[in-house]
Amino acid sequence: LPKSWDWSVFAQAWADGGIGQYAINSFIVTAVSTLAILALGSMAAFAFSRMKFRGSALLLTLFTLGLLLPIQSYFIAQNSLFEYLHLKDTRWALIIPYTAMGLPLAIWLLKAYLDSLPKELFEAARIDGAGDFRIYWSVVVPLIRSGMATVAIFSALAAWNEFLLALLYIQNDALKTIPVGLLAFSTKYITDYHLLFAALTIVTIPMIAVYVPTNHLYLGDIVICPQVAAEQARHAGHATADEMRLLLTHGMLHLLGHDHAQPDEHQVMFALQATLLAEWEGVRDGGAGA
Repeated sequence: LPKSWDWSVFAQAWADGGIGQYAINSFIVTAVSTLAILALGSMAAFAFSRMKFRGSALLLTLFTLGLLLPIQSYFIAQNSLFEYLHLKDTRWALIIPYTAMGLPLAIWLLKAYLDSLPKELFEAARIDGAGDFRIYWSVVVPLIRSGMATVAIFSALAAWNEFLLALLYIQNDALKTIPVGLLAFSTKYITDYHLLFAALTIVTIPMIAVYVPTNHLYLGDIVICPQVAAEQARHAGHATADEMRLLLTHGMLHLLGHDHAQPDEHQVMFALQATLLAEWEGVRDGGAGA
């Protein structure tokens, strides 16, 4: 351990490297691209998982190519397109490709979450009169909350640390992001390592600050499906209909992410409760007949 701690090196790195402006640029690009990935990815995953339309398999295959092809394979075409649209040296030159690169993983991950959910949840909401957007907003989004948190972490880390596109598309020093801005601590003949490592420590803090308070969303948000709970209660042999109704209501409230449903959610929840209770009674009667 060092004999003395020199905290002034962090202030010096912040001032000499202009990290403040770079951090603002990185925050804007990361936040906008992550929000776009979550919104577009969740809606696309819902469409691929629960809607049948012509060309869905082909479209999903095209998104799969985004997981397989490296950025170098289409960089020349992308660069020409951005130059034609006059997007270079703007934040959109980073936001658009970051969003496009994050969508394939987001769609596949969230689609897997949705594929694992029972179709009765969506059928009950549809019978109750909910439209596509209502199902997406009131049923899908609360249920895939943990998946969206995982996607957000991966997307934010990728956008925050991306270097190649930021180096090639942004020449204006006022728009540079942190990975490119850190080059200021290194020249052709010398690298100021103590300032560079201090700056690296500073720019790591925001991602840690994002990860720590949100890790429970994808590590602890594991909910037992009400049908599984019904099956376990049947094997236990002591759950009454009233107890089962209470269990299902609690399970749905937990899935919706809060302990008190809003008034406009009651009808959808009652329909789900009736459907799942009917399933449980069928399982119970079948077990008794056996």
